[in-house]
Amino acid sequence: MIYTVSDLVKKAQGLADIQNSNFISWRENVDYLNDSFVNIYNQIIQSGDPAFLKQYTLGTDNTLPDDFYQLQSIKQQNGTLIMRQVDSDPLHTFSYRIVNNQIIINGNPTSPVIVRYYPQPPTITLPSISVEYPVNTGYSFACAYKKYICQYKIYSSKLFLLVTDIESSETYEQSITIDTSYTPPQFVMKNGYVYFNILASGNYQLEYFNISDLTIANLGINSTAYNIYNGNDGYIWVNKGGAYNYIKIQAAAISTSTKVASNSSQQLFMMNDDYIIYDYDGSVKTLNYYDSDGNETVNIFNLTTAQLADIQRVWVRGQYIFIQFSGSTTVFTGLSGSYDLDNASGIIRVVDVSDVDESTGYGLSVYNDNSWTNQLVSFFPDTELDFPSQLYFQLLSYQLAIAYKMKQGAETTAIETQLDDAWSTFYDTLRRDANMNVRIKNVN
Repeated sequence: MIYTVSDLVKKAQGLADIQNSNFISWRENVDYLNDSFVNIYNQIIQSGDPAFLKQYTLGTDNTLPDDFYQLQSIKQQNGTLIMRQVDSDPLHTFSYRIVNNQIIINGNPTSPVIVRYYPQPPTITLPSISVEYPVNTGYSFACAYKKYICQYKIYSSKLFLLVTDIESSETYEQSITIDTSYTPPQFVMKNGYVYFNILASGNYQLEYFNISDLTIANLGINSTAYNIYNGNDGYIWVNKGGAYNYIKIQAAAISTSTKVASNSSQQLFMMNDDYIIYDYDGSVKTLNYYDSDGNETVNIFNLTTAQLADIQRVWVRGQYIFIQFSGSTTVFTGLSGSYDLDNASGIIRVVDVSDVDESTGYGLSVYNDNSWTNQLVSFFPDTELDFPSQLYFQLLSYQLAIAYKMKQGAETTAIETQLDDAWSTFYDTLRRDANMNVRIKNVN
């Protein structure tokens, strides 16, 4: 049976009588969820329940799997159980031992060796509640960074910048004179600075707005293009035009400069010290990762020709990749796969991806055409939990509710009794066999 983490939280909040309370932060909730899950998971393992077991046949590579958590048994395919070697056993005793993440079999098995194990418990998350913020009359959204949003407007040959602290509603405003032919650039906000390009004498000049002292200054960088990218390594990147020459900036000062070879068949987006390039040429269209010298290429995933033509922007934040397609389709891609944010969060247009904030769960600034609102939303997925039966959901709900009660400093006895009853029911449903206790003792 499949449940979402949101289902689980709702159930636990009801048990703890905190449905309408927000005193538990998103970060605390995620910590409580994962602690509760690991607690229940470990008890399930000790019970001998095979629901989450995985197995594989031991080959020439005897390294434990990357997701290995706890061993359940090692036996031959003919059913013979291989026991763990103990210190008093002679070296030639048919047994196994684990040394430096390697399974070593003492003796010669007469049939293939089957390893059964419990995988590592997954990290589970849930989205934060969306926060709406107003866009001032006449302004357009520019960029975002953590709890700050930046808006801009052009009026009477001036560019006006307005930065708002969403939590305190405090605002910071400044303006700069621009050419009448000025085209609004991309904006980047980073660590108290808003970076942007202005058009002057046919060239774009990189400026920055310091929100702490409300000053605007020029960094002395001229370029033929206005592209500016927000890196996830504390820097921003500026496209100087022509070859892919990028300047590293930190705290409103030029740090270093680097470049990759220009290629007319490729379009460069951005990535911390590396680069995301999607390739128009070749029989297989790919989104590629280049290292800092521009040589090594690692394919991330393949895209169709139609998708390549529709890519508008790419953001990279740590291990997360965000791709904005045309046609109001935004896809979040992580190391574990991808999902459509339109379906997950009702988002129509992502206007900026600020730094991933694992303390609040936020990271996306969006305009929602459904509600005509600007929102700061979470990209963290609502993890799906695939349980064999409702009992597992109940166990985890009670465990999480106890954590909520303890956070309140409230009495937990009633919920603990319900949890004990659920465990009794769970144990009654387990199938037993003659070797169950032997295996459990074998691996502890």
